[in-house]
Amino acid sequence: MSKLAFYLEDDELMRMAMEKDAKRRKLNFKTFSNPENFFKAVNKTSKDTILFLDSNIGEGISGEEIGKICFENGFENIFLITNSDKKDFPPMPWIKDIGGKLDIFKFWNTLQ
Repeated sequence: MSKLAFYLEDDELMRMAMEKDAKRRKLNFKTFSNPENFFKAVNKTSKDTILFLDSNIGEGISGEEIGKICFENGFENIFLITNSDKKDFPPMPWIKDIGGKLDIFKFWNTLQ
């Protein structure tokens, strides 16, 4: 079985599309619509879980900030998912890579 991955994304249609694609690929993939539920799950999972974070969560906290918190708690496989260009972001050593919505499974494959 593949590694477990969590995806924090506030857009319901994007979560549904990614869940469907992950299921087709037979991947162990869980999605979350808000930081509260995401953190509850993160606190109960292995530190080698892959974390995909939407940059614009919309609840007063960014994916970048959530990634930093997760990194400070021992997670290393953290990816920022955004529609913005990666050069629009400052250096963030806690983020392994930055990409678009369609890059999720490409990033995942680099860790398998």
